[in-house]
Amino acid sequence: MDRSERFYKIDQMLAARGMVPLADFLAELNISLATFKRDLEYLRDRLNAPIVWDRDAGGYRYASGKQSGPAFALPGMWFNASEAHALLLIQTLLKEIHPGLLSQHIEPLQARLKALLGSADHSADEVEKRFRLVHASQRILPLKHFEAIATATLSRKPTQNSALQPRT
Repeated sequence: MDRSERFYKIDQMLAARGMVPLADFLAELNISLATFKRDLEYLRDRLNAPIVWDRDAGGYRYASGKQSGPAFALPGMWFNASEAHALLLIQTLLKEIHPGLLSQHIEPLQARLKALLGSADHSADEVEKRFRLVHASQRILPLKHFEAIATATLSRKPTQNSALQPRT
């Protein structure tokens, strides 16, 4: 488990249980006391996590009441399992429609989604295997002008290429 995964796990444990004993963190995260203290310091100092030690309860919890400074939120994308499955399905369908289209932009997102779904009920590989787009007949179209047309359409500007201008 890498550091960012531990941050998410610490947040989940505190949110779910309210108060978490130190021994539970060390056991579930499988880390040393020194590593936990470093993670806790980072969460408090850099991410403004209002985590406090409650001596009476014998564990850590989120501080109640108004927090001074910026609000605490872990960085990153927040997808639930169904949203991640939907995004993987869209990526799989796009890959089947035209292999390589936008792949350099989508591959980092796909890698992150696969990591998120690693422990879910349905793995990313299972999503890719279960869905397939069946074409009645498939035409491979050259995409040399696709990006220019898409950009021009979205920016509401005519393209500079005269070959792409509508015929009158």
